[in-house]
Amino acid sequence: MAGKSGRKKWVLAGKIFGGVLVFSALFLIFSPILFHNYIAEKVTDVTSDYLSTELRFKDTRATFFRHFPSLTLSMEDAEIMGSQPFSGEPVLKTETLVFSISLWRLLFTREVKIEEIDLENAMVSFKSDRFGRPNYLIFKATTEDSDTLDAPAETIVTLDRIRIQEADLSYIDRLRGIDISTRGFNYDGAGSFENGNLELGSRFEIDSVDVTFQDVEYLKNKHLTANISSLYNDNTVSLLFEKNDLKINELELSLTGKLDFDPDGYSYEVDVTTGGSHLKDIISLLPEQYLSWRDKAEVDGMVDANLHISGLNNSRRNTLEKSRIRLDLDFRDGKLKYQDAPVPVEEIFIDFKGSLDNGIFEVAADTLSFIIAEDFSRGHMYAKGRKDSFDLKTRLHAQLNLHLLQETLQLPDINFGGHLAADITAEGIYDKANSHFPITDAEFIVRDGSLQTRFPDPIEDITVDFLLKNTNGGLDGTSIVLKELSFDFEDNPFELSAALRNLELLDYDIQARGSLDLNSFSQVAPLPYISNANGFVRLDARFKGHMVRGAQGAPPDVKVEANSGKLFLENVVLNVEELPKPLEIVSGDFTFQLNRLEFSEFQVKYAGNYSLLNGYFTNYLAYFLAPDGVLQGDFDFRSEFIDLDELIPKEEVPTQNLVETHMDSVETREEITGVLQVPSNINFKLNADIDTLRHFKLDITKLRGQITISEGGFLFNDTRMDMVGGKATMKGFYKPEGNDKALFNYNLQGQNLNVTRAYEEIELFKDLVPAAANADGVISLDYEIRGSLDQQMSPVMPSLEGGGTLSVHDVQFKNYKLFGSVSKETRLGALNDPKMKEITVHSTIDDNILELERFKFKVHPFRLRMEGETTLDGDMDLQMRLGLPPFGLIGIPIKITGTSDSLKIKMGRREKDLMALEYDDDEFSEEERRRFVMLRDSITEDMDIQDISAFEKRMDSLYFRQEEKVGDSPGPRKVAPESGVNRP
Repeated sequence: MAGKSGRKKWVLAGKIFGGVLVFSALFLIFSPILFHNYIAEKVTDVTSDYLSTELRFKDTRATFFRHFPSLTLSMEDAEIMGSQPFSGEPVLKTETLVFSISLWRLLFTREVKIEEIDLENAMVSFKSDRFGRPNYLIFKATTEDSDTLDAPAETIVTLDRIRIQEADLSYIDRLRGIDISTRGFNYDGAGSFENGNLELGSRFEIDSVDVTFQDVEYLKNKHLTANISSLYNDNTVSLLFEKNDLKINELELSLTGKLDFDPDGYSYEVDVTTGGSHLKDIISLLPEQYLSWRDKAEVDGMVDANLHISGLNNSRRNTLEKSRIRLDLDFRDGKLKYQDAPVPVEEIFIDFKGSLDNGIFEVAADTLSFIIAEDFSRGHMYAKGRKDSFDLKTRLHAQLNLHLLQETLQLPDINFGGHLAADITAEGIYDKANSHFPITDAEFIVRDGSLQTRFPDPIEDITVDFLLKNTNGGLDGTSIVLKELSFDFEDNPFELSAALRNLELLDYDIQARGSLDLNSFSQVAPLPYISNANGFVRLDARFKGHMVRGAQGAPPDVKVEANSGKLFLENVVLNVEELPKPLEIVSGDFTFQLNRLEFSEFQVKYAGNYSLLNGYFTNYLAYFLAPDGVLQGDFDFRSEFIDLDELIPKEEVPTQNLVETHMDSVETREEITGVLQVPSNINFKLNADIDTLRHFKLDITKLRGQITISEGGFLFNDTRMDMVGGKATMKGFYKPEGNDKALFNYNLQGQNLNVTRAYEEIELFKDLVPAAANADGVISLDYEIRGSLDQQMSPVMPSLEGGGTLSVHDVQFKNYKLFGSVSKETRLGALNDPKMKEITVHSTIDDNILELERFKFKVHPFRLRMEGETTLDGDMDLQMRLGLPPFGLIGIPIKITGTSDSLKIKMGRREKDLMALEYDDDEFSEEERRRFVMLRDSITEDMDIQDISAFEKRMDSLYFRQEEKVGDSPGPRKVAPESGVNRP
């Protein structure tokens, strides 16, 4: 009986165990089907805790059998959408997104344990538009709120493994000019995500990597493998590379560092190291066009290198701050030979250490040497300092057969030849500000030279014979002798020789002859200062002369001995530092006549503005050869249309909400980013004849008169023009002080100006006469005003000073609140929308206050009188007397205060209560203002540029330099007159 009972128990236990197994099997099979939608919703809910963007998928499948006992969830055609403004485009798109998840933790806890994520045939696209808006801010920011202590704990995600197979990954940053694309991206790693941090340790392999920065291609179709340990933080958008071993083609690298991104730019600190690498491994990184050459080249040698870069890039100010770059390179036992070349370049040694730390550089090249057959090059160099002031010690000696070197290297896209001999020694301090130079003895000679690139025609018969010497460290001990520079290009020979001695008081003898097609030549050799080179130059000239010291510290004068010849320019495009866009010389035919460079029908185009010049330049050689040379010119300037705004620095900014607008549909506008610049090293007198000059909304027509450009400023003297329906004359000056500020002083006399147009087209008139918004009629004015302009070329109101007269000839006010309020308060309808004739208003401006002197006017049948003050930002403190008929002997005093939007009208007399704002402009002294006013008032129509320059020197000598010498010494200072000086 006991045995049967025992067997029954075992049978029952077996049935129960079998039932459990069957139930478990049925559960494993059918629960993913029964709970399919619930599981998908749960995953969506959990991801929504972390993702600020949408997770989309076409369908899901679930099973326990792929990674038992974990649940495997597969999402078909899954997409994670990007952040604004890319919410309509996926950051991640994949055919299959597979999660292996612990089901029990998913259902009953806030912890999500992901054992594996698989992506197959995925496309990952990180991008940011030209305004710096990225698509990868997909994770919700983590915030801490001390008042929400009872809030549920945040979901914790642990991640055991990530696998990505055959993915295409790209990163495009349009603001910073970065373009990275990969194909065949395979990744196998593990990590975790908690509190906005994604920590990864992994290995990946990429079949092909392309890297482009600022339109320069650095990697093309390179194979990359890496073992990485990185941390991505979404709250600050940062990447931390803790330990990364990379292999690009055959070159092994170690990379550590950190990248931090924010809307204002990015900071970075990266170290890249390679040790014991072979030269052939480095050559494997060469772009595709060198592939054939690389496979046929025999290379050898060992390289140890370390590169450190760090800094802060501020994209809003377009500046690089706290920048540091350091490179240590040791290359030894190098050898290089192409295929069946007769001899190799061998015994290549380079021992180099260099750094650039916030503008301070240090370069130490202890060894720079190689040999080829019987020829050699060897040298060393040390330099430390800034670009305008540094200590230098160098020695370089080379004797090379360039034909043999070309046969040995046979580099793609370039072919060169000739015989080179160089011997360079320099030691000492270079200090540009103090005109100090290293003691130098340098000789550089090329004979029988040639150069050819992809352009079909080579530069042939190149001869260079150049000597540079400095015997005492000063300008006076410096001589530059170019015995010969000659070449032949496209059957056009060109020859140049120059002897420049004693650069302090230059003695020069220069000869040049030849023709040059800039479009063709620039494809073989780049040309400085010339962009989009598509022009033509023909020159046949001789320059000989010397400088003599000027009187009382004035700049040296050039004594011409023999300047003669011709220069022809056609379609030459020049980059001028002070102009935001290139300047095109359409056609210019110049004749050298001693110290004059004369021209006629000189055609210039700038950003669609076409001008014609006739006249001459002087001092042109000193301008090009002397550090402080000033180019002088006297010419007639004719143009049908000039858009002054094209000369002002601008940048493109969006006009819409950046958060919501896609980059391809953003409407933009140009925003002024600096004041109009004027070159400081030119001194021109222009007899201007401009049909239309546009500035902002204002069109000035029939502009005639004399404009002088001197010492970085414009001077206007009796310039005549038509504007806002009337005629005007102006004299004054404009001078920029840096990029963010400019000074002006204008005296404008206008007759019969349309007040409505003046309000709509002249920004300063709108600010100073807001009542004109409700007026229609004709006015005249005689007003002088001076002050500062800000970075947007707008007046700085507290800086304004001046005064003058406004004459109202016939003006009708409509819906003007001031008169309407007075009419309402006094119940006198005649004061509403009054019409005024022949009123003269005198006023002054100072410390942000416009003070109106007492003036009288009639509004039938009343006689009115008004005076008072208004601030330039709208506050009023006015006094009006309303004289009653018949003769206005009885008057009602009215006090007007408040602003134009909120007027207060009371009976009684005013009390001064407006607050003045003092403006301290310490960058531009009163003495400098007086100097420009004096120069402006002294220029007459019959003076040429030499007269003006002579007067400037005399004025400085008699008035201003004496004041500088007096300084703070006791006694009266001599004050220069502001007007009345007509001739030097």
